[in-house]
Amino acid sequence: MFLKKSVFFVFAFTLLVTGCNAKNDEVKENDGLKTYATEIGSPNDGKKAPDFTLLTPGGKEVKLSDYEGKVILLDFWATWCPPCIKSVPDLIAIHNEFDGQAVVIGVSLDKETNTAKDVAPFIERFQINYPVVMGDKAVANAYGGVEAIPTLFIIDQKGNIVNKHIGFSEKSKYVAEIKKLLGKS
Repeated sequence: MFLKKSVFFVFAFTLLVTGCNAKNDEVKENDGLKTYATEIGSPNDGKKAPDFTLLTPGGKEVKLSDYEGKVILLDFWATWCPPCIKSVPDLIAIHNEFDGQAVVIGVSLDKETNTAKDVAPFIERFQINYPVVMGDKAVANAYGGVEAIPTLFIIDQKGNIVNKHIGFSEKSKYVAEIKKLLGKS
């Protein structure tokens, strides 16, 4: 019994720290795991963030370019992903903290795993106060393919991708990057 609990704890901790893998640009709960969780990806040297118009679970259109002039944290996630769930309170706090100068947009990849029905109740249960849209392979591919979730892109006020975080990252990392982009560091 102790061995089973230990194995479960190690598995759960590994999943929480490493992120949820998305092989072949598809997010599947049972795929293997990447082990580079909090490693920060390279900046894309000012590459323009691909614009999109996606729908919220309630059917409202959200267009990325409507947020130009603000720092955007574009978070690719899913309801079944433990590191994604762990990130939610931090993203809510960040969305509140920067008083409209920075905005979080969640891109749910649940449509790709037939769990789209879970998104609206998830938003309500966790009291998510930032826009959440239903993403798909096309939008993930437009951002270079999402290898694992959560994957969060930092987009500057001019719409340029300036950083990419794969897996769970501490709130302080995001806050420092936002402050730097806002000239508050």
